[in-house]
Amino acid sequence: MPRNANNRELILDAAWSQLWQHGYHAMSISDVAKAAKLPKGSIYNYFQSKEELAEEALLRLRHQYENTMRVRVLSGTISPAEIIRRFLDYYEQQYAEVGYGRGDPLMSRLNELADTNPDLASRLAELADVWRSVVAQKIWGYATAHHVQGLVDHAESIAGMIHASLQGVLLNMKVRHSAEPIQEARRILPAMMDSYVTSLAAGEIVD
Repeated sequence: MPRNANNRELILDAAWSQLWQHGYHAMSISDVAKAAKLPKGSIYNYFQSKEELAEEALLRLRHQYENTMRVRVLSGTISPAEIIRRFLDYYEQQYAEVGYGRGDPLMSRLNELADTNPDLASRLAELADVWRSVVAQKIWGYATAHHVQGLVDHAESIAGMIHASLQGVLLNMKVRHSAEPIQEARRILPAMMDSYVTSLAAGEIVD
């Protein structure tokens, strides 16, 4: 079967959906082919293995983190608290389409693969670093514009705090199949972050 760029995209779309819905171990080449409406054997014209297919499907997140996230979620010079609010708004909209019953596609797969496929997990972990890097850059930009030196110095660690907090929200959302954890976080997390940033600006928090 000749290679076809459109078929390749259909396969990646199908693999992404299967990974997010069922996970790596439950995903089969047969299911991907069926979802893509292509013969099973045709998958191997584009990908040598299930692992290669899964990795490339998940690597689409790099584009989302480096481009889509900057434009759709994190545009402008915004505070760490506003970063949290925007992510919560984005997640509430995104996960409503699946009944709030799925967790973060990247971290869920990292947890699944950490013991069974550490090489793939390690490569996917680099994407989490990209996420934190993008957020840290936005925090640094805000801190620089508002002359908050303590926030400049702590931009990376605050990005890590935001990431960990949001992962907890998404896990709770998945368990409860409800947007309530997002709504609860919206009432609490931004205020906590504002308080922390205020303390940094006042020099009340030191290394």
